Amino acid sequence: MVTLVGALDTLGDAIAIQRVSWRRPRAIDFRSIQGAISADGVGNLLSGLAGTVPNMTYGMSISVAELTGVAARKGWSEDMEQRLRAVGEETVQILARGEQGEEDPARRLLVIAGSDGVAADLEFLATTDEANIEDQLVMLSEGAPSVGEETPLRLLRHYASSIRHRQYHDIDVLLIRVESAAQPGSGID
Repeated sequence: MVTLVGALDTLGDAIAIQRVSWRRPRAIDFRSIQGAISADGVGNLLSGLAGTVPNMTYGMSISVAELTGVAARKGWSEDMEQRLRAVGEETVQILARGEQGEEDPARRLLVIAGSDGVAADLEFLATTDEANIEDQLVMLSEGAPSVGEETPLRLLRHYASSIRHRQYHDIDVLLIRVESAAQPGSGID
């Protein structure tokens, strides 16, 4: 009976970690769920043969992954880490300025980072609006008008392989791709 309860707990934890690990909602990959339940079963079998209590999965790290948005960490080379830091610092400096070019302490920032193994994709969003940034992004995907304005991208041009800057009313969106092999300034929109 304890093994059955543990298997159901493993099922729920495996589904939950998939949901919080993906940036956009996707269908659940039940092959990995099946693998988690199989591994739990093998662990229980081995604990039964050894005469100990069955193993149990704990889902505490799932809430940490959801709160932080970090489900995995990829190790980059030292050169890539320095370029990512430089891009991040310069982007925050750019986005911290208000429309008059001076620092605006009321601006809020959201950073979303991802990797495809070859490059790091960074998405920086800044706004002074009190509304939820994610709610504003949903409105943007529904076709809000864009106000095109050039942003000073001096250092970013050196480190990033691709930069896209968009302004939608009070929201600045900078999409930056940093290749692991240096290909500076190849695609600035």
